[in-house]
Amino acid sequence: MTLQEKLMQTSSENLEQRRTSWTFIRSLLWKNWLIKNRQPAATACEVLVPTFFILLLGILKLLTTTVDVPAGWSDDADNTAGTRYNLFQPTGLDIEWVDADLPKFALHESTMTGLMLKLARQSIDDGLRLEELSASDLTACRTGVLAGGLVDTNTSSPFSVPTECIGKVVPYKIGIAPDNAFTRNYFAEAMEMWYPRLDLLNSTTE
Repeated sequence: MTLQEKLMQTSSENLEQRRTSWTFIRSLLWKNWLIKNRQPAATACEVLVPTFFILLLGILKLLTTTVDVPAGWSDDADNTAGTRYNLFQPTGLDIEWVDADLPKFALHESTMTGLMLKLARQSIDDGLRLEELSASDLTACRTGVLAGGLVDTNTSSPFSVPTECIGKVVPYKIGIAPDNAFTRNYFAEAMEMWYPRLDLLNSTTE
């Protein structure tokens, strides 16, 4: 081993021994001190501005009233007391065309079911000369369109509009665009799979 190689090996070993975490932190702190010492105004702003805002927020907190809101959902306008509602509270919401108690916050996703119900209700609301119907015929008309889903204008269909409604109720339809064989078959098959027609009435004699 030559003299130059010995010197290089010794220097490398000494450097590894002196390269510790403390020497790194000390060098970093010394560098930062030199930088901050050259810019005293910037250093003062970095310290004083956050301190000022912390004190300001503390003073503003002392000027406000603490509101104790219990766990749950609150919609009380009172600034000093909160009211509590369960997220799954079964009642509390009223919709004009839905004859049922609805949850205040959490609702089941309805999409097409709600749309078809709304269209059926709208067709009844926009009916012509419904006042000419007797009470029993009006009930049969409303029940068939709203609850039974009898909205087909084809009289030979088992889901045709009740005879009591003929000439007075025109069901609203869902438009399919573009109107071709593919979209009609795709939409019809999708609706048949997602929303099958089920007879929920016990029509047997047993």
